[in-house]
Amino acid sequence: MNKHIKKIKISLAFLFLFVAQVSIAQTFTNPLLPSGADPWSIYKDGYYYYTHSMQNKLVIWKTKNLADLKTAEKKTIFIPPPNTAYSTELWAPEIHFISGKWYVYFAADDGNNNN
Repeated sequence: MNKHIKKIKISLAFLFLFVAQVSIAQTFTNPLLPSGADPWSIYKDGYYYYTHSMQNKLVIWKTKNLADLKTAEKKTIFIPPPNTAYSTELWAPEIHFISGKWYVYFAADDGNNNN
C-alpha cells in the first residue's frame, strides 16, 4: 500500500511540475500595442490622446477608442537634440491640457541615469 501511495505522490508531483512549466511558458500579449511601458492617456473633446515611453522620442496617438491604438493616427512630437542633458532615455511622458494649452512632461537624461 505504501509503495502505491508513494507512486501516486510522485506522479502528482511530476504532473504539478508539468502544469507549472506550461503556465510559465505562456506569455501575455498586449492587445492594444506590442509594447508600451509607462502608458498615459487623456480624454478631450471626443478623443483619447495616448503616449508611452519610447526612449528616444515622444509620440502621441489620437483615437476615439483606446482599443484601436494599433491603427490610430500617431505623430512624433519631439526628438531631442543630441548631446544635451535630456537627449537620451526619454521615459514616463504625460500629456496635460491646462488652461487651454497642451503640455507634455517627461523624464530624460544625457545617458547617465545619475543626471
